[in-house]
Amino acid sequence: MTNRAKAERHGCLATTVCLTLAAFAHAEGSTRDLAAAIRDWDMPVLQSVAGQRSHGGQTALARGVLSEFEGDDAAAIRQLSESLLSGHLDDPDKQAAFTELGTVYLRDQQYSLAVSAFESALKLSNKVGAEETEQISRALANAGAFSGIPRMTKTVMNHDPIPLTRDAMDLPRAEVKINGNQVDAIVDTGASNSVVSVSTAKLLNLRMLRAKGSVTSAGIGRVPAQFGVADTLRFAGHEFRNVPFIVLADEALTVPVEVGVAKLEPIIGVSVLRLLGRFEISRDGGKERLQVAFGELNSDMPANLILAGTLPVVLLGANADGTQLRMALDTGANRTSLAPVAIAKHPQLTAGATLGKTSMAGAGGIAANNSATIVPQISLRIGTGTSQLSHVPVSPGPDNCEGTLGQDALRFGRGYVIDFVHMTVNVLPAVGARSGR
Repeated sequence: MTNRAKAERHGCLATTVCLTLAAFAHAEGSTRDLAAAIRDWDMPVLQSVAGQRSHGGQTALARGVLSEFEGDDAAAIRQLSESLLSGHLDDPDKQAAFTELGTVYLRDQQYSLAVSAFESALKLSNKVGAEETEQISRALANAGAFSGIPRMTKTVMNHDPIPLTRDAMDLPRAEVKINGNQVDAIVDTGASNSVVSVSTAKLLNLRMLRAKGSVTSAGIGRVPAQFGVADTLRFAGHEFRNVPFIVLADEALTVPVEVGVAKLEPIIGVSVLRLLGRFEISRDGGKERLQVAFGELNSDMPANLILAGTLPVVLLGANADGTQLRMALDTGANRTSLAPVAIAKHPQLTAGATLGKTSMAGAGGIAANNSATIVPQISLRIGTGTSQLSHVPVSPGPDNCEGTLGQDALRFGRGYVIDFVHMTVNVLPAVGARSGR
């Protein structure tokens, strides 16, 4: 995972994201080494380096990381490649550049190029230390598993909205057809790729690949993984081809509920959802639906979404005291949680906090804690809407994030919009409610 900086302009998006990110960071000056700033998402350092007039390797590297955050894969690849061709990077920065280049190639499904970049990053591990070697090795294994598979494509079939249902874990499910087989799948921005169990992969006739690897989930920890490909996937008026899937053991995707067990699959992840561009999930009475936007998109809302690798992160305000947080966007989590780092940075959030038992369900499983810190009330301003939450648990989340934004916050109003074109997330205020801005 990495960060971005104030770099070449890509319309108003780059400028808005840069200015917004600056407000969410703790300035430590520009003397800190760039590789560490990339690893820790140190925005002031990245902005400072990317804003230099020089076109040296470090400037191009910082700009490439910013473009990665903005979701601009083409610009990120060009700038990261430029940084490596400059010949002016030391080994730590060079390893960071190869790692980020591999990350962008992987999320862009240019698997063979991702393999080459990750292999180059690993060759530098003995010179700069092995702190990130395991993470790079896992990414290399995942890229290698899909090497030779064509990039996913999409075809627009229709503009019709589709209904959503809620499962026993209160997670959103939509009807999809995988290789012609109809299933109800979880819509999950917290999953990099789509996910199924071994038994479901067989029922859906996935093409299983020979390579094996592992994945990490907050709910289930590190588990072995296989890999498969769906020839076709129909979802939300689109037909996708060559869709990558992570295939896990059945028990890894099965959790107990009040009556029996629940299967946390199939999962439609970010690799598919991002290709939708912009979609809205809205509620009308007791019914929910998902609508994809087509045609030219216009958005006056400032960018508040970054894409760190394949992790969507929302930049938002908390309470009325100016507190600002960056939180992982996870439509596959039923509850919002604050990370311990958020409490350390903003102790005022814990006013009136208690200890108690919590249980949070997500598409990776159930995370329970018998002595968790529970924040009694918090107000989150997400785009133009405000979500008022109670009994918010403190629980570890993704690195460099100050919490996880789950379904309780997203569903507080009449719906929400996720826009991977303009990089925005907006909770739609309930009818008659005042705007959060």
